[in-house]
Amino acid sequence: MQSRNISQQAKPNNLYSNIELSQQCFVFEIDIKFKNKKYSIIRKIKKNKIDKLLSIEDGYKYDEIERIKIKVIDINNIKNSFNIKFKLKNNYSMFNSNHINVSVSKVTLGFIECNYQLLF
Repeated sequence: MQSRNISQQAKPNNLYSNIELSQQCFVFEIDIKFKNKKYSIIRKIKKNKIDKLLSIEDGYKYDEIERIKIKVIDINNIKNSFNIKFKLKNNYSMFNSNHINVSVSKVTLGFIECNYQLLF
């Protein structure tokens, strides 16, 4: 008969799976319609409920954009997924819903900057 110490018995390693489940992860699909009727689709993965969605580095000019559609997918809870659509006005636009606040502004050299805050 073999005796094994309890500490030597195999234990499942759930360290990584528990960490992954607790992290927030959101997929943003940004559909931009330009005034010249062309389109651009950008997909970004974000791990924060508040962050910058578009910045100067993305290279989009504010005055060339007619409207933006954003699809948000909560990877941990698909039920929290939703779509929004809005047109840009003057040099600053704001969109508020039950799910998200979005601010879009014209910044240095006429580029666009878009910030979001998820509300769930």
